[in-house]
Amino acid sequence: MVKEELFGIDARRDELFSKIVAVYANKSAALVFGEKQYMSPDHALTPYIESGRLMIPTEFFLRSIGKAGGSTGEYEALEELCSRFGLYLHT
Repeated sequence: MVKEELFGIDARRDELFSKIVAVYANKSAALVFGEKQYMSPDHALTPYIESGRLMIPTEFFLRSIGKAGGSTGEYEALEELCSRFGLYLHT
């Protein structure tokens, strides 16, 4: 048994990943509750930085939190979306 298994690090990591959504600027894939997902079926949509804010496809954000809405190609600042839905943003 390796030290990480002994202290339950793998279990804690899996628990943490099951509760987060991780997105990266200029990457079409995101980690959504521990699973790799693309922001659009054709992998064309990617978050980008504008004036120091991460802009994310609105439709992807809403889908990742179990809500409907947003138009394909519409972007909003991640910080504002998190605030609107009472979610914690960690950067």
